[in-house]
Parts: sequence; structure tokens; C-alpha cells
Amino acid sequence: MSAVGGDEKLGAFFAEVKTIEKRDEVWTAEKQISRLTKPGSSYRNINPYEVLLIDRDATEQEIKKQTRKLQFLVHPDKNRDNAEMAKQAFEEIGEAKKKLADEEKMAYVNKVLDEADQKTQFELDQKRAEGRKKGIKDFPEDTKEGVLNGMRPQVMPPPYFFYVSPICSLL
Repeated sequence: MSAVGGDEKLGAFFAEVKTIEKRDEVWTAEKQISRLTKPGSSYRNINPYEVLLIDRDATEQEIKKQTRKLQFLVHPDKNRDNAEMAKQAFEEIGEAKKKLADEEKMAYVNKVLDEADQKTQFELDQKRAEGRKKGIKDFPEDTKEGVLNGMRPQVMPPPYFFYVSPICSLL
């Protein structure tokens, strides 16, 4: 009986370890450098919230902590084998922090994000209405699994909304 209980506990332990490993694998220097410097990232990096991986309602202290955490992770001196890309990622993080401090730029970014939220909600509402006409009752965007698979933005809209405005290059 204790062997069975021990096996279940061991299985639960390993499942928890895998969950933690999966959660923490995002926080590697290589992944963050790649995320901030991959092709097309200049459009994605317009959104400082996405660059810093924070919510739009983050406090000043949370922003500062996250900036330091990311800059420490991608610092060129710590990533000498990939120093040029690390420097670019480091600068992107610094630019995002500066943008958050600039009220005029943030007003524009927040306006774009709000418009993207409205457009996303409008499109989801249209999809639901069309689905209801066809007799569909369950929509993947409305389930936890659908949200986790990126079918519905939780914190911010998908980055493709930033391609809409030519003014974005002014940021």
C-alpha cells in the first residue's frame, strides 16, 4: 500500500518538476535574445509591454524589476558567444523602458492597443454570431485550452495589429 502511494507521489512530483521546467524555459538568455532579435521583431518590439513581458497595468516597481531581470539575462558581457545579438536585445529592453517613461509615446501605444482590443473583440463577436447561426455552441476561444493555445489574447492583442499604422515608425 505504501509503495502504491509512494509511486503516485513520485509521479506527482515529476509532473510538478516538468511543469516548473516548462515555465522556466522561457527565462533563458538564448530564448530572450532570439525573441527580441528575430526577423520581424522590430515591429513586435514597438509594444513595450510585450518586450518586457509585463501586463499593461504593471506598477513602476514591477517594470523596474522586470527590466533589470531581462537586461541581466541578455547582457552582452554575460553572452559573449553571441555578444552582437545580446547587445541588440539589451538595447531593445532599454528602449522599451524609455518608452514606458515617455507619456506621449505611451499614450499612442495605449491607443493602438485599445483599438486592437476592440477589433479583436469585434471579430470574436462576429465569429460567435456566425457560429450560432450555424448551430455551434462551443467556441475554442472561450475555453481555457483555447486561451492557452493563443486563440484569444489575455494580456495584449497579437502583434500583427502593429503593422496597420505607418506612424509606428515614429515611436
